Amino acid sequence: VFMDTAFSLLPGLAQIFKLYENVDLEKSDRAVEGGASLWERTLKMPPNSSYPMILSVAALDSSSVYSPVVVSSVTVPQYGVHGKHAVLYCSYRSVQPVYSVRWYKNGKEFFSFLPGKDQPISVHDLPGITVDIGKSSIYQVTLTFLTLGSTGRYRCEVSEEGPMFATDSAFGDLLVVVVPLDGPKILGAKKQILSRRKDGHQLQF
Repeated sequence: VFMDTAFSLLPGLAQIFKLYENVDLEKSDRAVEGGASLWERTLKMPPNSSYPMILSVAALDSSSVYSPVVVSSVTVPQYGVHGKHAVLYCSYRSVQPVYSVRWYKNGKEFFSFLPGKDQPISVHDLPGITVDIGKSSIYQVTLTFLTLGSTGRYRCEVSEEGPMFATDSAFGDLLVVVVPLDGPKILGAKKQILSRRKDGHQLQF
């Protein structure tokens, strides 16, 4: 039964090998006939290993084409206002299940979303970062109480489940500005009052 299952998976395995090792069907057939199978040698699997592991690698059969995860866009406000909030968006395409979505500020992780966990959201302390968990999800992160320390480069990284564990990322830059509470005032200038007489002449006081 095992060998029948292995041979039935051969077309899908050959397609994976073509992508990563440029192995054609003829070489795959010869390797299987020669004893230790090609997938056992390629994946460093010992002989007589259980076939569920092979099934996980050969999840892509001959009728499907593997397409890795792609982060299509990351939306980060160009400017943020001191004391206000900002929403960061991450859009991606993935045929395989997603393992994690992580956000980084200047290369340091501050937010992660793992769909497979009971509590998928994790937040890591970082200066200038305050996350509103109630308004954050796998697709967006809401930052509150922005400070000048919130300025930086924000990168979204998406990783898919095994066996490929493909990863892609994109980034955007945020600049936090301080808006004055009052309008501008002119100080030090003397006030001048102009009055026009009936004869048309101006009087300055």
